[in-house]
Amino acid sequence: ASISKTGKVTFNEGPDRDAVAEPLRCILSPKLFGSMDATARRAYLCAALKIEATVERVTTALRAHKVPEEQIGDITPLLAGGSFDTAAQEADGRAKEYRAEWKRLTGENYGSDKAGLWEAPPNEIDPPAAQKALERAKNLEALADKELREFAAKVQGKRADLAKATHEWVCKHCGGVNEADIERASEINAVLPEMETSLQFLERAKATRTRDRLAAGQMLQEATSQQSGREKKTADALRAHERVILWTQVKQLMSPDGIPAGLVGDVLKGLNARMRETAGITGWPQVVIANDMTITVGNRLYELCSEAEQWTADASFCEALAELTGIKLLMLDRVDVLGVDQRNNLLLWCDALNQEGTQVILCATLKAPANLEGVRCYWIHHGELQAVAEA
Repeated sequence: ASISKTGKVTFNEGPDRDAVAEPLRCILSPKLFGSMDATARRAYLCAALKIEATVERVTTALRAHKVPEEQIGDITPLLAGGSFDTAAQEADGRAKEYRAEWKRLTGENYGSDKAGLWEAPPNEIDPPAAQKALERAKNLEALADKELREFAAKVQGKRADLAKATHEWVCKHCGGVNEADIERASEINAVLPEMETSLQFLERAKATRTRDRLAAGQMLQEATSQQSGREKKTADALRAHERVILWTQVKQLMSPDGIPAGLVGDVLKGLNARMRETAGITGWPQVVIANDMTITVGNRLYELCSEAEQWTADASFCEALAELTGIKLLMLDRVDVLGVDQRNNLLLWCDALNQEGTQVILCATLKAPANLEGVRCYWIHHGELQAVAEA
């Protein structure tokens, strides 16, 4: 890469062009990384340090967390462009859909604790009780049928006796006439009407028992159907709850502190270790980049730090980035934001870096040209670049 007098950066053509271009975005503009949000920071580190969030790599991570293939198949197409945010939003939407489904099934508001234990309300008809009622109805019907058949046979016998007692007939052998038995007929007529009435009662009783048995059978069918419906509703609600858990897990894995954090975890260890060395050399507050891409400077959030503290954090990060990518270039503007003591520490640090092979360019707005031993100094006056002679 080359930098013109106007500050324009030109990258030479070659296989390493892309590998150099992305890290140089922050190296040449140190405040850029700190101004990004967490998503942009993570994406930048993945690009600058060649951390590939491939579909295969993410799929492997999802399987390691025991995510079912069904959910993996739904999520991985969204990662084709490396968009963890899109995948997290999709997973969150699916979880909301299943929470709504659970509420529709149960008529209750979803709660993660109660959802896994929920059961449909008991049936109005208990299947075992309905089965017992049917058996009892069958027994009573059989008993009524037996009584009816036995009594009907007695009535039929009385009817036959009455017909015989009131009928005159001639014997075919002797030709004698058998006269009607009036006395016997009178006895039968005295009891037969009551027996006929009793027979009708038994017939009605049998019909009633039959209706009871049919009703008990229908009740058993309804109870069985209700039980099946209850079991299905309970199972459907449990399935919806399990889907909520699964999609919530996927959302967490797609969130910044999930799989993306794991992908950049090893790189962050290297960056933080290098920035810890810088803090030890310069005496500046230690800079730490957490897995969720939060930047702290001496245990304080980057956004809450003073301008000078943010400057030292930017410088520490850019140097660590240049070291890890092998670019070995550090260019820092606005050095005048530091106090005198801090400037001295900065120069000592830069001298050590230079001895390690890192090219350092420092820019500052000063009252007079600086004259530093062993350092090539230039002064820009009225737009003209002038070399300053060494002391």
